[in-house]
Amino acid sequence: DFNTALANASASEQTFNRMKERSDGASDKDSKLFPAPTPDHVQGLIRSHVECLRGKYFRPDFNSALGKLVELPHLKAQRLLKELEVQQAGCPIDGSLYSDISWACTQILHWPSIYKGNKYASTTTSAKALLKHTMHQYSQGSINFSWAGTATKMYNNLFGSFSQMARNSRNSKEKQVSMEQCLDLLDDMLYWHKESGGTIAKPDSHTLGLILKTIINSGLPSSFDCAQTTLQRLAGLGVKAKQGDYLLLMKSAKDPTKVEEILNRVKANYDRDQSEKPTTSLYSECISAYARSRHQNSVSKVMHLFDELDQLYKSTGDADFRPDSKLYGATIDAISKTKSQGNKAIRQATMLLDRMEKDFDSGLIDVAPNRYAYTSILSAISQARLPDGHVIAEDLLLRMNHRSRQINDEDILPDVVAYTALLQALSRSRSPTKTNKANKWFAEMETRYAEGNADLKPNKITYNALINCWRMSGRRDAGEQAQKVLELVEQRYQEGDYEIKSDAMMYSSVIDAWSRGQSTDKVERAWDLYSRMKDQYANGNIDMCPNDIIISTLMKCCSFAQGGEQAKAEGLKVLLQCFSDVTASKHLGQSPSPFYMLLTSLSRLVGDDAKRRPISASIFQACVKAGQLNAAVLNALSECQPELYVKLPFVVNGTFRIEDIPSEWSKNLPQDNRGNRRDARRR
Repeated sequence: DFNTALANASASEQTFNRMKERSDGASDKDSKLFPAPTPDHVQGLIRSHVECLRGKYFRPDFNSALGKLVELPHLKAQRLLKELEVQQAGCPIDGSLYSDISWACTQILHWPSIYKGNKYASTTTSAKALLKHTMHQYSQGSINFSWAGTATKMYNNLFGSFSQMARNSRNSKEKQVSMEQCLDLLDDMLYWHKESGGTIAKPDSHTLGLILKTIINSGLPSSFDCAQTTLQRLAGLGVKAKQGDYLLLMKSAKDPTKVEEILNRVKANYDRDQSEKPTTSLYSECISAYARSRHQNSVSKVMHLFDELDQLYKSTGDADFRPDSKLYGATIDAISKTKSQGNKAIRQATMLLDRMEKDFDSGLIDVAPNRYAYTSILSAISQARLPDGHVIAEDLLLRMNHRSRQINDEDILPDVVAYTALLQALSRSRSPTKTNKANKWFAEMETRYAEGNADLKPNKITYNALINCWRMSGRRDAGEQAQKVLELVEQRYQEGDYEIKSDAMMYSSVIDAWSRGQSTDKVERAWDLYSRMKDQYANGNIDMCPNDIIISTLMKCCSFAQGGEQAKAEGLKVLLQCFSDVTASKHLGQSPSPFYMLLTSLSRLVGDDAKRRPISASIFQACVKAGQLNAAVLNALSECQPELYVKLPFVVNGTFRIEDIPSEWSKNLPQDNRGNRRDARRR
């Protein structure tokens, strides 16, 4: 540890000084008995001092003790080296001495008592100054590199510091500087390699790995292309990339075709001279790259890559090509995420999961499908519109439980992600029993969590999925049941579960559940929820900020008021209160949606054209004033108040063109919300 290293350094220094004193005081006759310290002795002393800075020795109390030393170890080592340079003037010093101190400079970043604020600047400044001095001494013939790799080691020490700086720094400017200095250092290294006739400073695979990490961790848009260039540049010097270098490069690419180009390059090298292998890990990363792409992912592409590797393994028997759980998982994930073939992709992923289970059972692969393999398909089902999606999802959840017992692996047991995906799949299904099933699975989830399975703690997404099951159920009591879930969330938040705090979107879902239900008091209940939400926002809860989606949902609820004329009157009253909020609040009226819903709801609630006319005119004027007029609002106006619609200056024979709408009337519309480029006709 640090204390032992410090004691060894002290003992070494005492021995060195005693040796020097005896040598200085010895007569010519006794000089052989008391020889002067040699460069080897100096190197031993330097190494004993720099050993004190080894990063693994760090402890707060050791750091404090280090800061109290009269002379810091690396500074003492540099002083000893300078003294040796004076003594050995005209005689070359071995470069390994400089390399030892260079290594000590890289250890500074582990000791706050030395760097005192900016550890990367302290480390790189010291190491760069020493490297520059070393290469100058080499050019003067004052240094001899007895081992050709010594200079390379010094450069790699500094490359390592830049790599850590790029990885750990939170300052984007600092990351950029680390990459720029790293590339400058590479230029310097190659210069000395050329000047020495290729005898020193030759980059190796470690050099390449450190530079690639620095470039890619910089996060710059050009980092991938820069890393590619560096890879090719060093390949020209005979530096071979390792599998880890290719994986690092693949993970940094945003375009999956670029990733496949890297894989194809390795495959070409394998076909030519087998100098590199397109291993399972490289195929897995390439497939994962397609999974990350929203536009270029396809079932045919990932299955082609999967089958290609599978065939390579069967033809060679090489274990480096053997399909593993990561490959299966990446392929299942990619297929599950593809949109090109819809439901077919999910069924393809399920078939691949079946194959993976069979391959594991028969011993062809070493690892069984993990939880992620199942949940990838579950998540895809939850977002698809499969007629039997909830059936497939339930089957997968049951399979996870069964496989866990069968192979005695608790890591396969379904977690909150799996159960939530199932609830989301149920919310999209048309099964008349979906709410009963949702309640059953949710209850099972809570029971297992109460029994100690921390992976099954319901989160906000889980509760939203359960609310949506009721919202989309078509049941008369959809609103009441959805609100019970909301009240459960708020109760648990009050009890201390701060991870499931309700928000405006959760309230919006419950309001929509009331809208879709058939309760006679649904307008009143929906308005109460909206009012409660506004009060919470006024009291400082920013998660309850009203928006156009919520107010539009409430208006929709008004338009479907149940209970005859009295209910419609209550709906109109709330609708007018919503209109008042839209015109008064800075958070509302920021899109055409509320104006469209105001006009549409007014048409349903007020049959008398004379009563409807002044209200619809006010709504239209508010929309124009807000600069939110689009085709949808105009179509709603044509239904609600055709007399006003036909009087608009750009309406000709009941039709209009989007481009003829005055720009002032639609000035605040997003570009994609101006309506489609076709005539809108009044039915």
